Amino acid sequence: MISTFQTRHSLLQRATDLQDEGAWQEIVQQYNHFIRYVLNQLGVSHDNLQDLPQQILIALTKSLPSYDRKKAKFRIYFSSIVRNKANSYFRKYYSAKRSLNRLTTENSVHEELS
Repeated sequence: MISTFQTRHSLLQRATDLQDEGAWQEIVQQYNHFIRYVLNQLGVSHDNLQDLPQQILIALTKSLPSYDRKKAKFRIYFSSIVRNKANSYFRKYYSAKRSLNRLTTENSVHEELS
């Protein structure tokens, strides 16, 4: 019997074929909770837990053919993808927040000078 924490390498092999919808449905079903758990641990807001997992799965589709199980267990490999996407999300979020704050400050200064 396969543990729920073990990855079937045959499933990963099937998933390298993007046309195999069954394999991708199985991966989504098996790893959706894992993705959300890691994102929650990283402090991603609940509002962003809808869009970010999809971006993570897209990144997985691109990188899965290069996965080498001799180098790392799949969950370690996959968690690095999740962390990288979360870090990218945080960079974009805080950059946008800084830009908005800068714009708000500039508008306040212009209003005071007018």
